[in-house]
Amino acid sequence: MYPLMTNVTAQFVDDNGKPLTGGQVWTYESGTTTPKATYVDPDGGAKNTNPIILDEAGRANIYLDDGAYRVRVLSADGGLIADTNKLSRYVTSTELDEFIQQVQDGLDELNQVKESLNTIVEQGIEAQKGVAGGLAPLDENDKIDPLYLKTSDALDVDDSKTLATSKAVKTLQDKKLEKKDLASGDAPIFAVRGYGSFTGDGEKIGTGGNFKSATRISMGLFEVELETPMPDANYCVLPTCTRQGGGDAQAANPDGGFAQTTTKFRIICAYGGDNTQGYFNPSRINFIVI
Repeated sequence: MYPLMTNVTAQFVDDNGKPLTGGQVWTYESGTTTPKATYVDPDGGAKNTNPIILDEAGRANIYLDDGAYRVRVLSADGGLIADTNKLSRYVTSTELDEFIQQVQDGLDELNQVKESLNTIVEQGIEAQKGVAGGLAPLDENDKIDPLYLKTSDALDVDDSKTLATSKAVKTLQDKKLEKKDLASGDAPIFAVRGYGSFTGDGEKIGTGGNFKSATRISMGLFEVELETPMPDANYCVLPTCTRQGGGDAQAANPDGGFAQTTTKFRIICAYGGDNTQGYFNPSRINFIVI
């Protein structure tokens, strides 16, 4: 886009459109009667007279200064032709760039002031931390000021906005659930202290629970070892075994002739009836310790 060339000089006419020969152009500060200078050339090298006297063609070179003008145009004999307010010159691209730079410089200065204020405020806050009547100090790794968080060492606080302390968590860790808690109430639960399965050759089937090993001592006699000792040797062992065929009763029982320890007990697998068939090795023996 190319701009339209404006008038290269100012020309004034009367009410009939004729050149205002010998006319007068008075210039003031906008909205006042305070004279405001204009210039003969665009560089402001020489000022115009005030009023400016127009030539025979009603012309004059009039360059405006910064700011708004009030312009009164009179005829050669002093008759009012026009009285116009709030006139101002155009802004060049250079002046616009300078203005933009001035605005940016101002913003930079404001940012510097902001940074200075932030520094002063932070120093003021730091000076109040950890002193009597001051602010509680913050750990530099804290994301939230603990001063404003509700905490409790208790385990029975029914409040989602109160945080449990590490002391409360440790108490819960140490306390845990006791056996008597499970064994009470309308539907008591009794813990199984161990369980497992093994073959007639004494080989473990699966991992079980608290089950270290099984050993075949002799025909139908097996010794089981637990990983974690029982509190005492008075625990209960409930064994079962698979049937091997035949009509006689077949059963697995704790060996009453063996003094079980906190980690070991024995299981006997025998035929029932008159027991003439003696002991046998089942294909699978199961046990539960309670």
